Amino acid sequence: MADEFQYDYADVLLAPDIISIFADIIQDDPDNLIVMKYFIDIHNLYKSSRESAGVTINDLVENIQVDRRVKVKKGKGFTFEKHPTNMSRQQASRIVDRLFSMSLLSYKAKTPYKYYFITVRGAQVIKEVYNRMQLKERN
Repeated sequence: MADEFQYDYADVLLAPDIISIFADIIQDDPDNLIVMKYFIDIHNLYKSSRESAGVTINDLVENIQVDRRVKVKKGKGFTFEKHPTNMSRQQASRIVDRLFSMSLLSYKAKTPYKYYFITVRGAQVIKEVYNRMQLKERN
């Protein structure tokens, strides 16, 4: 994270048991996991440059595909089938708010947008999730 985005508790790390709890929360909802992976990808893409690595809600809506139930007409009735579609703005906002309240994200307000950044704590949690996934693949 660039120095200009520092705040009072930017360097505070989470305790191992809290990391485990937050990793469970992230893993329980696949959409949370997709959003966290997107933040990590953007962070890794820009970490060597001086450019901003902030992500807006619009970026999430435009770049993340999720499987959603879509109404499909069949004969005289209809059914719901899962189709890959862009994440809704409401869903993206809800996930970002949840991650922000867990202190895994921070933001910098630049009118008219809020640019969200992954925090050190967010990196700790996603590292734990990644380690769990690697362990699961080995077994």
